[in-house]
Amino acid sequence: MIQRHRSALLIGPTLILVAGCGLSAGASPSASPSPTEPPSPSLAVVTSPTPGSSSPAVCPPLPSTGPLASDTLIDAKLEQFPLGSRLVLTFGPKSGQPLNPTSELKAAQPPFYVGESGQTLRVAGDHTYQLRLDGQWISDASGQPTYTGDSDLKSATGTIREAVMNDASEGVISWILGTVGNGCVSMRSDTTAGQRLIVEVLGG
Repeated sequence: MIQRHRSALLIGPTLILVAGCGLSAGASPSASPSPTEPPSPSLAVVTSPTPGSSSPAVCPPLPSTGPLASDTLIDAKLEQFPLGSRLVLTFGPKSGQPLNPTSELKAAQPPFYVGESGQTLRVAGDHTYQLRLDGQWISDASGQPTYTGDSDLKSATGTIREAVMNDASEGVISWILGTVGNGCVSMRSDTTAGQRLIVEVLGG
């Protein structure tokens, strides 16, 4: 008795069903059998991004930590690019102080507070993350803050809707990010245009 079965071949993004025939366990052999063919090699299944998707198949794990090339934050801005949004932090020359600058990005849940004031901070977006910079030179020798940029960055579109600096004291600078969508969130250093730390949130 002949039973029909189907095997699936994945060629690029297209799934092709190939019909074939096989013999059941109790079927009689053919009068003139054909030469035995070697078994077909198995196909490895590799996870890849869905066509048209901006997120990779596997997101980098959080928390993400790493060293910083400088301890002096001088600028911050939100940028949009075709796959999502990014927070770009720019650092100046090192202060020369005995500091060990590091960064950590992690998922975080409210409530959030402004420094140690106890004032509750509300951040736009569906998901929230904290970017913590340790070993930072907060103010210069005259007591003036080294970072003079905006402490509340907002965007009506994109995957990062808001980034708020909620603390800058005792060598620690903290940013809270509010995001939308379910795309990957990652952190990386960049030295193509000075010393920069970039947090990217992809669409998804």
